[in-house]
Amino acid sequence: MVRNEVTAQTYRFNCGRWFGRGVDDGSLERLLVAEILPQVDPDAEVLANGMIERSSKAHSRSRTPPRARSPSTARSESTNSKSRTRLTEIQQQLGEAVNAIVKHFYCGVGARSELTQLLCAPERGLVSVMVAVFLYGRQDSIWSARFFKQHYPWDYVEKVCAWFFELIRMEDAKKLTREQRSLISHACRLVRKISSNTALGKDGKFQLFILVTVRDHVLSGLLPLMAWTPVTAQLYDEPSFLRTPHNLTYLAKLLSSLNEFQFNLEKSLTYGID
Repeated sequence: MVRNEVTAQTYRFNCGRWFGRGVDDGSLERLLVAEILPQVDPDAEVLANGMIERSSKAHSRSRTPPRARSPSTARSESTNSKSRTRLTEIQQQLGEAVNAIVKHFYCGVGARSELTQLLCAPERGLVSVMVAVFLYGRQDSIWSARFFKQHYPWDYVEKVCAWFFELIRMEDAKKLTREQRSLISHACRLVRKISSNTALGKDGKFQLFILVTVRDHVLSGLLPLMAWTPVTAQLYDEPSFLRTPHNLTYLAKLLSSLNEFQFNLEKSLTYGID
């Protein structure tokens, strides 16, 4: 944590991830976005985990403990019910993230640092929500379960663009519209540039992919093309955002509302990709 002694504002830089080749997602560097902690009175004590504990013992005794769920209730929930609940949660988070960005542009007074928060903040930022979108409905193979292999959205993006690259070289590419060919070519060039950055891990590369495609107003049009590839059927079950038609339509339509805005991103976010 970092504290500004002039403004008394405290910032927390969450990471909680490993660094190194073959460790975690293979990242050698990570972009940490500051989380602004609420200001508290001088009698409050900041703990190591960033939580606030007041010195008043009476206050701590008066807290209502969190409601505990019955173990039998948790066990009785079906997989389908949990999946629907998770889908609703992601849709709500996605709507909130997009609405916050739209509000930022319509108000017209926010700084670029505020836009960075809306895009990259942990959990509630657009990129974090898009990670959840790409992980929802992802198939678990016997090998990933046996070796505890974690899924990364970037793996899917790379596989799709590899398929796109082969498609462009085939006669079937002539059946695509000019706009579709333009989107596919844009995606292939972008993924090639991102992949050349050896310091970024898979999560960092996916974040860069989302940021640049949102900035260039191509993500909403690219997603239906990505979902159309056989890679999607191989890696995703239904329901998911990429295989279930009405979920995909909802996702693409919501993201298309960002196409009317000009995203002037900080250079530290785009790694020099114009």
